[in-house]
Amino acid sequence: MKEQLISFDTAKLAKEKGFNIIQQIITTWNKNTKEEEYTTDNGITQSLLQKWLREEHNIHITITSISQESWQYHITKPGQRLGDNYEEDFYTYEEALESGLHQALKLI
Repeated sequence: MKEQLISFDTAKLAKEKGFNIIQQIITTWNKNTKEEEYTTDNGITQSLLQKWLREEHNIHITITSISQESWQYHITKPGQRLGDNYEEDFYTYEEALESGLHQALKLI
């Protein structure tokens, strides 16, 4: 199994929010011409960014299944309850996590 990489837009936003490792990633990305060339050798995984959000900003992203074909994310901070900040109707776990990561970065 291969780790899921964050999108380029999420990588740019993470860099703006202080995720320092991104600078090297952006430079490598700009040398490439196609998104398919953005591989694990020069990419940041969803789990790494999720861990950084949790450890550095105390932001937690929880992914839950609504049904076999629908996923949702919840973004919480200490003292908040699940359901205050969420979005649903994603077709995959990874799609929900990507959107949750992007939205969590906007909260910083």
